[in-house]
Amino acid sequence: MRNYQAVRGRMTRASVLVIVTTLFSVLTGSAQQAGERTTRITLLQVNDVYQFAPVDRGTRGGLARVMTLKKQIQKESPHTLFLFAGDTISPSVESIMYKGAQMIESWNTAGLDYATLGNHELILDLKCSANA
Repeated sequence: MRNYQAVRGRMTRASVLVIVTTLFSVLTGSAQQAGERTTRITLLQVNDVYQFAPVDRGTRGGLARVMTLKKQIQKESPHTLFLFAGDTISPSVESIMYKGAQMIESWNTAGLDYATLGNHELILDLKCSANA
């Protein structure tokens, strides 16, 4: 249990560091290009997604809803970053069967800008994460 907590703590700190570094680099680049002009940046962040099928007879959830929301937000704010904060490979029956390949393929199709690994990516098999 201690190893799990240690890994989780390191992953959380690493995720925060990646997000802060990304924001800093984007904001710095925007400020240098625009001079005094400010740019509104929208962060669309998801995490802990283990399947893309809708639930409640199709009334909630699903990748199609996520993509619709992403497109609507990008129309309103063209400077939108689509972020994934980890935990997508496991635990699910599909990920056990396909070693998470179905999730990686779906996220690649969805067009993530940045992603971090979560503790569930480390549980299944490191070879699976290495192929992402």
